[in-house]
This record gives sequence, structure tokens and C-alpha cells, in this order.
Amino acid sequence: MRYQPSANVRGGFTLIELILALGLSAVLVVLIGSALVMGAAGAMESRQKVEQARLVDGVVSLIRSDLHRVVIYDPQDTSTAMELAESTAEFDVDSIDDISAMGASTGSSSGSSSGSSSSSSSSDDSSSDTGEVVLRRPLGLYGTLQEMQIDVLREQSQYEVDSAGNLVAPSALSGITTVRYALSQGVATLGISQSRSVKDLTTGLVRQEANRDLLNWADQVGTTVDLVGEPQLLAPEVVGLEFRYFDGIDLLDTWDSELMDGELPVAVEMRIWFQQNRLDVRGDVLEERQSNPYVVTVALPSIWNAVDPDLAVLTEGTSSTSSSTSSGSTSGSSSSGGY
Repeated sequence: MRYQPSANVRGGFTLIELILALGLSAVLVVLIGSALVMGAAGAMESRQKVEQARLVDGVVSLIRSDLHRVVIYDPQDTSTAMELAESTAEFDVDSIDDISAMGASTGSSSGSSSGSSSSSSSSDDSSSDTGEVVLRRPLGLYGTLQEMQIDVLREQSQYEVDSAGNLVAPSALSGITTVRYALSQGVATLGISQSRSVKDLTTGLVRQEANRDLLNWADQVGTTVDLVGEPQLLAPEVVGLEFRYFDGIDLLDTWDSELMDGELPVAVEMRIWFQQNRLDVRGDVLEERQSNPYVVTVALPSIWNAVDPDLAVLTEGTSSTSSSTSSGSTSGSSSSGGY
């Protein structure tokens, strides 16, 4: 007698159906997990880019502020005063000099030995008197591809307020200070002694500020960094830095205000590279790589702080090249980070 199944009993899943269902579920879980991992990695990378952009904005704002306070040497023009004095003089100074020279030549023929000795001594004195020893370079901007050094005018505030609301002495340097930007690893010192190099710091963008007179004195005697200003590490994430200087026509890799007759560039272009590591979900480094450069151009203003250090009189002077100032009359910056 055969068994007849009841009509109310339902048929179950077969083994093949169970295997297929489990396989599809596993694939779905893997896809969801991969999507979450990719989303987390993308969020971390986006956050890293935002942090780099904010860091670039802060660094560029600081450099722009220093560039807009650069001072140049503006000697006083005394040619007009000399012409006016000569025109209003009661006698001709040149004619008196000619008469004195004729008398000196007549007297020298009577005593050749004494005259020769006196002339030699006078020539030595004149050479020593006219010999000018240049102890420091003119004010301005001095830069290479790896670093930039500028002379900045600081206005000293009378007091500062700390976090507790108490009046304290100002911490910022006053007067004319020298500011230097460079990478802390493998940079040239641009005339600064090796004792004040930044080789002991970790890799990154550093800024050094010191009083100009004290810095020149330290360069002459070869003193240590403690007396002239400790380099400050601004951004350890920076692994590459380049400066270029626009003269109105071309981009130059170097700039020397002394060789440029006291002129300043129209704009300064900066390229900043960051260490951009690819991280996993836990924050571990999967791959070390360098980011695309942030290209930032800071336009220098056409009106400069001009200072005559001999008279200590501050005036406002225009830049030396009219064509350069016309193209750099609007101060500002434009930045772009390629990714």
C-alpha cells in the first residue's frame, strides 16, 4: 500500500535553493560592506583635502600679510636742493677750488719730497675716508626657488591683552624685521650662518623672524639662533615648496633687490606640495604619495612702505617700474589645488 501525502502539507526548499539563497545573501553583504568602506575612505580623503585647503589658506594669508609689509630703501633726492644752493650762492665754489689747486701746484714745486709724502698720506686718508664698508644689504626681497627672505615693517602696539584679560607686554617684534620662509630640510641659508639653520627641525614649512639689525650683527659675529629668532614650524605636512617671482614679463627663479636696483617683483608665485597618504578605515597608511601642488599667486601692491634708514623717516613711495606696478596694482591672491 502506497503512502499518499496529505494535500495540506506544503513542499519545502530544496538544497539547491538554499545554497543559492545563502550565496546571494553573502554577495549582498560583501557589496554593502565594500560600499561602506569606499564611502568611509572617500570621506577621509575629502576631509584631508579640506584640511589641506584650510592650511594653505592660513599659510598664504600669513605670507601675503608679510609681503604687503615689505619695505624698500628710498634715499632722499638732494639734487634739487644742491642746484638751488648753487644758484643762490654769492660766489663760485669751483673757481675758488681752481685757485687753490693752482697755488698748491706752485707750492709743490718748491718742496717735492715733503709734497710727495704729504700727498701720499692725504691719498691714503682720502681712500680710507671714502672707502665705504657695506655691513648689510639694502631693504627689499631676496629669494631663491627654495626659500624667500623679506624685510618687513612692524608697527609696535603699546600693549596686548592675554586670555585672562590682563595687559601684557607686546610679543611681536617692532621696527624693521627680517622674515624668512623655507623648508626645514635641505635648504640653502641665503647668507644666514649654518648655526641658525633649520636642519634640526622636522620636515615642513618654517618661518623665521628676527630684528634686522640684530640679524646683521649675528651674521657678522656668527652667533647662534637663540639670539636672532627661533624658526617656527608652520606646517609639518608640507613636503615641497617653490617660489617664483614675476617681474612683469617673465617668471624668475631668483630675486635680489640689491641687483634689481631696489625693485620688488610684481607678484610672487608659490607652489606647495603636501604628503597625502591613502588611509584605510582604521586610519592606517596604505600608500604614501605626494599631492598635486597648490599654485598660489600673491600680487604685490603698487604703493610701498619706503624708508630711509639714515634719517628714520617713513614716507610712501611708488615702485620703481611703472609697467610693473600697472600690472600689479591690485593686491590679492588666487589659489588652485589640482586633484
